[in-house]
Parts: sequence; C-alpha cells; structure tokens
Amino acid sequence: MSQLPSLALIECNAWEGPGIKSPAHWRNYHCGIDLGAAREKVRVAKSLSALPAIDEAFRCGTISYSKVRAMTRSATPENEQMLLLRGRMTPEDSAVFMKAVEAMVAAGAMLSGRMPGFNAERWSPGVSSS
Repeated sequence: MSQLPSLALIECNAWEGPGIKSPAHWRNYHCGIDLGAAREKVRVAKSLSALPAIDEAFRCGTISYSKVRAMTRSATPENEQMLLLRGRMTPEDSAVFMKAVEAMVAAGAMLSGRMPGFNAERWSPGVSSS
C-alpha cells in the first residue's frame, strides 16, 4: 500500500462510509494506523498537490517520507527548491533545519526564498565544510 493516501481519493470522498468521519479516520480504521499519524499522512498528501518539485522528488525516491513530512510543514511554491537542497541532509539535521525554517516563516523572515546565513555550498555533494 502507498505511503500516502491518494489525493484523488480524498477529494472525491471515496473514504466515506458508515461511521467514517474523515480520510484520516478511514485510514485509521482500515489500515490500523494511529489516528494522529493518519491525519499527518492526509495533511502531507494535500500539501504535495501545491508542491510539484517535492512531490516529484518523493515519487522518484530522492527524498524520504520523513523529509517530505518535515518539508511540507513550511514549504511554499516559492521556497520548495531551497528546501529540496536540504534533502541531502541527514534526517536529524533536516528536522533541526526545518524547525528553524518554520520559526523564520512564522516570524516573516523568509523573503524571496533567501535565508540569513544560508550556505548552499555547505550541503552540496563533494564540498567540504571544514
């Protein structure tokens, strides 16, 4: 079974049925996934419809679900390319980075996809950060 529920199935309400309250509830009931995790999978699936570059990287296996989940918390069409650069990071580094991005987005500090102190070379393959 796919890691994420199909957005088409969510949008056409294919999840509806007796006693089922939401797409996350359907996934919880039929797949045995914790309701919180099911809600997160639905949120990520809905977010990917507006983020084609992240969606494509995930479909191709370039980035993991845990990275996609972290990215979609603060990704916009304007900053998704910058976030994909961060896809090369370890999951731990990525989580720390995404928390910083979320804080900057909340504070309004992210403008035109640029961040203070952002150094793309640091995370480029083959470049030493010594």
